[in-house]
Amino acid sequence: MGLQWLRDRLHNERGSVLLFTFTLLVFLLVMGGFAMDFAFQVAARTELQRSIDAAALAGAGKLGFDDTVFPTARANARDYGTRNPMRTGPVTLNLNTANDAAGNIVLGIYNAGSFSPSLVGNQVNAVRCQIQTTIPTSFLRLLGINSLPVAANAIAVSNPPVLPGCGTPILPIAVTPCAFFDAATGTFNNSNGCGTGLTWISSNRICDNSPGSSQSCNSAAWASLDGTNWSSSQHQAAITNAGLPTPACNATAPAGSNTHLDNGMVEPTFRLLRDTFMTKRSSPLPSGDITSTVNGTTTTVYQAGGGGW
Repeated sequence: MGLQWLRDRLHNERGSVLLFTFTLLVFLLVMGGFAMDFAFQVAARTELQRSIDAAALAGAGKLGFDDTVFPTARANARDYGTRNPMRTGPVTLNLNTANDAAGNIVLGIYNAGSFSPSLVGNQVNAVRCQIQTTIPTSFLRLLGINSLPVAANAIAVSNPPVLPGCGTPILPIAVTPCAFFDAATGTFNNSNGCGTGLTWISSNRICDNSPGSSQSCNSAAWASLDGTNWSSSQHQAAITNAGLPTPACNATAPAGSNTHLDNGMVEPTFRLLRDTFMTKRSSPLPSGDITSTVNGTTTTVYQAGGGGW
Protein backbone atom coordinates (compact mmCIF):
# COMPACT_ATOMS: atom_id res chain seq x y z
CA MET A 1 0.00 0.00 0.00
CA GLY A 2 2.86 2.36 0.76
CA LEU A 3 4.46 1.71 -2.64
CA GLN A 4 1.17 2.32 -4.41
CA TRP A 5 0.74 5.66 -2.63
CA LEU A 6 4.25 6.74 -3.62
CA ARG A 7 3.65 5.62 -7.21
CA ASP A 8 0.43 7.64 -7.36
CA ARG A 9 2.16 10.74 -6.06
CA LEU A 10 5.00 10.46 -8.61
CA HIS A 11 2.55 10.14 -11.49
CA ASN A 12 0.36 13.01 -10.29
CA GLU A 13 0.98 15.94 -12.75
CA ARG A 14 -1.12 18.52 -10.97
CA GLY A 15 0.90 21.69 -10.03
CA SER A 16 3.63 21.26 -12.71
CA VAL A 17 2.74 24.47 -14.51
CA LEU A 18 2.89 26.42 -11.27
CA LEU A 19 6.37 25.10 -10.52
CA PHE A 20 7.54 25.92 -14.06
CA THR A 21 6.05 29.43 -13.87
CA PHE A 22 7.71 30.13 -10.54
CA THR A 23 11.11 28.98 -11.86
CA LEU A 24 10.71 31.04 -15.04
CA LEU A 25 9.62 34.11 -13.07
CA VAL A 26 12.78 34.02 -10.97
CA PHE A 27 14.89 33.72 -14.14
CA LEU A 28 13.05 36.63 -15.77
CA LEU A 29 13.50 38.82 -12.72
CA VAL A 30 17.24 38.11 -12.65
CA MET A 31 17.63 38.79 -16.39
CA GLY A 32 15.51 41.93 -16.07
CA GLY A 33 17.77 43.17 -13.29
CA PHE A 34 20.85 42.54 -15.40
CA ALA A 35 19.22 44.39 -18.32
CA MET A 36 18.58 47.37 -16.07
CA ASP A 37 22.27 47.52 -15.12
CA PHE A 38 23.38 47.34 -18.75
CA ALA A 39 20.79 49.95 -19.79
CA PHE A 40 22.11 52.21 -17.04
CA GLN A 41 25.62 51.70 -18.43
CA VAL A 42 24.48 52.81 -21.90
CA ALA A 43 22.73 55.88 -20.47
CA ALA A 44 25.79 56.77 -18.38
CA ARG A 45 28.02 56.47 -21.44
CA THR A 46 25.76 58.91 -23.31
CA GLU A 47 25.86 61.37 -20.40
CA LEU A 48 29.63 61.07 -20.15
CA GLN A 49 30.04 61.69 -23.88
CA ARG A 50 27.91 64.83 -23.55
CA SER A 51 30.15 66.10 -20.76
CA ILE A 52 33.34 65.36 -22.69
CA ASP A 53 31.94 67.02 -25.84
CA ALA A 54 31.17 70.17 -23.84
CA ALA A 55 34.61 70.14 -22.23
CA ALA A 56 36.46 69.80 -25.54
CA LEU A 57 34.41 72.54 -27.21
CA ALA A 58 34.91 74.90 -24.26
CA GLY A 59 38.65 74.30 -24.25
CA ALA A 60 39.05 74.77 -28.01
CA GLY A 61 37.05 77.98 -27.80
CA LYS A 62 39.83 79.55 -25.73
CA LEU A 63 42.71 78.64 -28.06
CA GLY A 64 44.40 81.62 -29.70
CA PHE A 65 47.47 80.19 -31.48
CA ASP A 66 49.81 81.18 -28.65
CA ASP A 67 50.85 79.29 -25.53
CA THR A 68 49.77 82.04 -23.12
CA VAL A 69 46.16 80.85 -23.40
CA PHE A 70 46.90 77.18 -22.69
CA PRO A 71 46.10 77.41 -18.94
CA THR A 72 42.81 79.16 -19.74
CA ALA A 73 41.88 76.53 -22.31
CA ARG A 74 42.56 73.71 -19.84
CA ALA A 75 40.65 75.43 -17.04
CA ASN A 76 37.69 76.08 -19.33
CA ALA A 77 37.58 72.46 -20.44
CA ARG A 78 37.65 71.23 -16.85
CA ASP A 79 34.97 73.74 -15.80
CA TYR A 80 32.52 72.72 -18.51
CA GLY A 81 33.09 69.04 -17.78
CA THR A 82 32.03 69.73 -14.20
CA ARG A 83 29.04 71.81 -15.34
CA ASN A 84 27.66 68.79 -17.25
CA PRO A 85 27.57 66.04 -14.60
CA MET A 86 26.45 62.44 -14.89
CA ARG A 87 23.63 61.18 -12.68
CA THR A 88 26.29 59.50 -10.55
CA GLY A 89 28.12 62.78 -9.96
CA PRO A 90 30.29 65.45 -11.60
CA VAL A 91 32.86 64.68 -14.27
CA THR A 92 36.25 65.77 -12.91
CA LEU A 93 39.04 66.10 -15.47
CA ASN A 94 42.68 66.54 -14.51
CA LEU A 95 44.36 69.58 -16.10
CA ASN A 96 47.28 67.49 -17.42
CA THR A 97 49.66 70.45 -17.61
CA ALA A 98 52.42 68.08 -18.79
CA ASN A 99 50.21 67.32 -21.81
CA ASP A 100 50.55 63.57 -21.41
CA ALA A 101 48.82 61.81 -24.33
CA ALA A 102 46.86 59.67 -21.85
CA GLY A 103 45.68 62.62 -19.74
CA ASN A 104 42.13 63.89 -19.51
CA ILE A 105 42.81 67.20 -21.32
CA VAL A 106 45.33 67.07 -24.16
CA LEU A 107 46.29 69.99 -26.39
CA GLY A 108 47.52 69.26 -29.86
CA ILE A 109 47.40 69.64 -33.62
CA TYR A 110 44.52 68.18 -35.60
CA ASN A 111 45.31 67.71 -39.27
CA ALA A 112 43.92 65.39 -41.96
CA GLY A 113 41.86 63.40 -39.46
CA SER A 114 44.76 62.80 -37.08
CA PHE A 115 45.44 64.32 -33.64
CA SER A 116 48.99 64.78 -32.33
CA PRO A 117 49.68 66.12 -28.81
CA SER A 118 51.68 69.34 -28.97
CA LEU A 119 52.58 72.45 -26.98
CA VAL A 120 53.79 74.54 -29.94
CA GLY A 121 51.92 77.75 -29.25
CA ASN A 122 51.40 79.00 -32.79
CA GLN A 123 50.32 75.59 -34.11
CA VAL A 124 48.03 74.05 -31.48
CA ASN A 125 44.50 74.12 -32.88
CA ALA A 126 42.64 71.38 -31.01
CA VAL A 127 41.73 70.05 -27.58
CA ARG A 128 41.14 66.35 -26.91
CA CYS A 129 39.23 65.38 -23.77
CA GLN A 130 39.05 61.76 -22.67
CA ILE A 131 38.15 59.86 -19.54
CA GLN A 132 37.51 56.33 -18.30
CA THR A 133 35.46 55.74 -15.18
CA THR A 134 33.00 53.27 -13.65
CA ILE A 135 29.40 53.27 -12.51
CA PRO A 136 27.94 51.19 -9.66
CA THR A 137 25.71 48.19 -10.40
CA SER A 138 22.60 46.89 -8.66
CA PHE A 139 21.58 43.37 -9.68
CA LEU A 140 24.97 42.40 -11.10
CA ARG A 141 26.28 42.57 -7.55
CA LEU A 142 24.65 39.15 -7.11
CA LEU A 143 27.36 37.83 -9.42
CA GLY A 144 30.13 39.79 -7.71
CA ILE A 145 30.22 42.56 -10.37
CA ASN A 146 30.10 45.80 -8.41
CA SER A 147 30.78 48.26 -11.23
CA LEU A 148 30.72 48.65 -15.01
CA PRO A 149 33.21 50.67 -17.11
CA VAL A 150 32.25 53.73 -19.18
CA ALA A 151 34.52 55.83 -21.37
CA ALA A 152 34.27 58.80 -23.71
CA ASN A 153 36.53 61.01 -25.79
CA ALA A 154 36.10 64.03 -28.04
CA ILE A 155 38.29 66.32 -30.14
CA ALA A 156 37.30 69.94 -30.78
CA VAL A 157 39.14 71.97 -33.40
CA SER A 158 39.53 75.75 -33.47
CA ASN A 159 40.77 76.66 -36.95
CA PRO A 160 40.33 79.79 -39.02
CA PRO A 161 38.24 79.23 -42.15
CA VAL A 162 40.19 78.19 -45.24
CA LEU A 163 38.30 80.82 -47.24
CA PRO A 164 36.00 83.62 -46.04
CA GLY A 165 33.21 82.40 -48.32
CA CYS A 166 31.04 84.06 -50.92
CA GLY A 167 28.67 86.90 -50.08
CA THR A 168 30.91 88.09 -47.26
CA PRO A 169 32.13 91.74 -47.25
CA ILE A 170 35.89 91.19 -47.15
CA LEU A 171 38.06 94.27 -46.83
CA PRO A 172 41.61 94.12 -48.29
CA ILE A 173 43.26 94.70 -44.91
CA ALA A 174 45.87 92.53 -43.19
CA VAL A 175 46.82 92.70 -39.52
CA THR A 176 50.52 92.22 -38.78
CA PRO A 177 52.10 90.69 -35.65
CA CYS A 178 52.68 94.25 -34.37
CA ALA A 179 48.97 94.46 -33.60
CA PHE A 180 49.38 91.53 -31.21
CA PHE A 181 52.18 92.95 -29.11
CA ASP A 182 52.36 92.34 -25.38
CA ALA A 183 54.09 95.38 -23.87
CA ALA A 184 54.46 93.62 -20.51
CA THR A 185 56.59 90.79 -21.91
CA GLY A 186 57.83 92.40 -25.13
CA THR A 187 56.62 89.47 -27.24
CA PHE A 188 54.55 89.17 -30.38
CA ASN A 189 52.24 86.52 -31.84
CA ASN A 190 49.90 86.35 -28.88
CA SER A 191 46.38 87.56 -28.23
CA ASN A 192 47.20 90.10 -25.52
CA GLY A 193 47.12 92.96 -28.00
CA CYS A 194 43.53 92.37 -29.08
CA GLY A 195 41.36 95.46 -28.77
CA THR A 196 44.10 97.98 -29.48
CA GLY A 197 44.07 100.35 -32.44
CA LEU A 198 45.75 99.72 -35.81
CA THR A 199 48.54 101.96 -37.08
CA TRP A 200 49.03 102.85 -40.77
CA ILE A 201 52.35 104.50 -41.60
CA SER A 202 54.55 104.76 -44.68
CA SER A 203 57.56 103.06 -43.14
CA ASN A 204 58.43 99.61 -44.40
CA ARG A 205 59.94 98.42 -41.11
CA ILE A 206 59.15 94.91 -39.97
CA CYS A 207 58.11 94.24 -36.38
CA ASP A 208 60.97 93.37 -34.10
CA ASN A 209 61.63 93.26 -30.39
CA SER A 210 63.23 96.68 -30.20
CA PRO A 211 61.80 99.16 -27.67
CA GLY A 212 58.71 100.90 -28.96
CA SER A 213 58.56 98.75 -32.10
CA SER A 214 54.82 98.20 -31.63
CA GLN A 215 54.30 101.92 -32.13
CA SER A 216 56.85 102.52 -34.90
CA CYS A 217 55.99 99.55 -37.10
CA ASN A 218 52.94 98.99 -39.22
CA SER A 219 50.20 97.09 -37.41
CA ALA A 220 47.92 97.06 -40.47
CA ALA A 221 48.41 97.08 -44.22
CA TRP A 222 46.52 96.80 -47.49
CA ALA A 223 46.51 93.15 -48.55
CA SER A 224 45.90 91.26 -51.76
CA LEU A 225 42.91 88.95 -51.43
CA ASP A 226 44.04 86.64 -54.21
CA GLY A 227 47.79 86.54 -53.53
CA THR A 228 48.82 88.61 -56.54
CA ASN A 229 50.77 91.85 -56.48
CA TRP A 230 48.45 94.79 -56.96
CA SER A 231 48.01 98.55 -56.92
CA SER A 232 45.85 101.08 -55.10
CA SER A 233 43.18 100.75 -57.78
CA GLN A 234 42.78 97.09 -56.82
CA HIS A 235 42.50 98.13 -53.18
CA GLN A 236 39.66 100.47 -54.07
CA ALA A 237 37.94 97.84 -56.23
CA ALA A 238 38.00 95.40 -53.32
CA ILE A 239 36.58 98.02 -50.94
CA THR A 240 33.80 98.87 -53.39
CA ASN A 241 33.00 95.18 -53.78
CA ALA A 242 32.78 94.77 -49.98
CA GLY A 243 30.15 97.52 -49.89
CA LEU A 244 27.86 95.85 -52.42
CA PRO A 245 24.61 94.23 -51.20
CA THR A 246 25.95 90.88 -52.42
CA PRO A 247 29.76 91.03 -52.66
CA ALA A 248 31.49 88.97 -55.33
CA CYS A 249 33.76 86.10 -54.34
CA ASN A 250 37.09 87.89 -54.59
CA ALA A 251 38.99 86.37 -51.66
CA THR A 252 40.71 83.34 -53.17
CA ALA A 253 43.98 83.20 -51.22
CA PRO A 254 43.55 80.40 -48.62
CA ALA A 255 44.48 80.76 -44.97
CA GLY A 256 48.13 80.10 -44.31
CA SER A 257 49.32 81.25 -47.75
CA ASN A 258 51.50 84.26 -48.52
CA THR A 259 50.11 87.41 -50.08
CA HIS A 260 51.31 90.86 -51.12
CA LEU A 261 50.99 93.90 -48.86
CA ASP A 262 51.07 97.65 -49.39
CA ASN A 263 51.60 99.80 -46.32
CA GLY A 264 51.08 103.16 -48.06
CA MET A 265 48.60 105.64 -46.66
CA VAL A 266 46.81 106.07 -50.03
CA GLU A 267 44.45 108.81 -48.87
CA PRO A 268 41.86 108.33 -51.70
CA THR A 269 41.58 104.67 -50.68
CA PHE A 270 41.03 105.61 -47.05
CA ARG A 271 38.39 108.10 -48.08
CA LEU A 272 36.64 105.43 -50.16
CA LEU A 273 36.80 103.08 -47.17
CA ARG A 274 35.18 105.73 -45.01
CA ASP A 275 32.39 106.42 -47.53
CA THR A 276 31.74 102.71 -48.07
CA PHE A 277 31.63 102.09 -44.35
CA MET A 278 29.18 104.91 -43.75
CA THR A 279 26.93 103.73 -46.60
CA LYS A 280 27.02 100.13 -45.39
CA ARG A 281 25.89 101.03 -41.87
CA SER A 282 22.14 100.68 -41.34
CA SER A 283 22.17 103.87 -39.22
CA PRO A 284 25.09 106.19 -40.14
CA LEU A 285 26.65 108.29 -37.43
CA PRO A 286 24.86 111.67 -37.22
CA SER A 287 28.06 113.70 -37.60
CA GLY A 288 29.61 111.44 -40.22
CA ASP A 289 32.57 110.90 -37.92
CA ILE A 290 34.09 107.49 -37.19
CA THR A 291 35.08 106.87 -33.59
CA SER A 292 37.14 104.24 -31.80
CA THR A 293 36.73 103.20 -28.17
CA VAL A 294 39.71 101.59 -26.43
CA ASN A 295 39.66 100.83 -22.70
CA GLY A 296 36.68 103.13 -22.22
CA THR A 297 38.28 106.10 -24.02
CA THR A 298 36.55 107.24 -27.21
CA THR A 299 38.62 108.89 -29.94
CA THR A 300 37.48 110.33 -33.28
CA VAL A 301 39.57 108.60 -35.94
CA TYR A 302 37.84 110.24 -38.92
CA GLN A 303 36.35 113.74 -38.83
CA ALA A 304 33.91 114.40 -41.65
CA GLY A 305 33.92 118.18 -41.30
CA GLY A 306 37.63 118.43 -41.95
CA GLY A 307 40.86 116.98 -40.69
CA GLY A 308 40.24 113.56 -42.24
CA TRP A 309 41.95 110.58 -40.67
